[in-house]
Amino acid sequence: MAIAAVQELKDRAQAAWGNLSAQTKGLEPYLERADEPGEWTAREVLSHLLFPPGWDAVVLLKSFSERDLPVVEVEPVTRT
Repeated sequence: MAIAAVQELKDRAQAAWGNLSAQTKGLEPYLERADEPGEWTAREVLSHLLFPPGWDAVVLLKSFSERDLPVVEVEPVTRT
């Protein structure tokens, strides 16, 4: 049963990666460039869009341990 669950997660992750890769195709040369000094880069904008407002990476990273690792759920935002 565990193997099927792992395979399902792998399949879902691969599908999500394929979807994201298709949407960002051609963006690589622009990921680290900002329009103006002090403006966000495309990479910064994309990383902020992945998580809900108020999400704090530092709090999450401080919660990691060798056991009882936290579950990090990334929910896609659907925009219409």
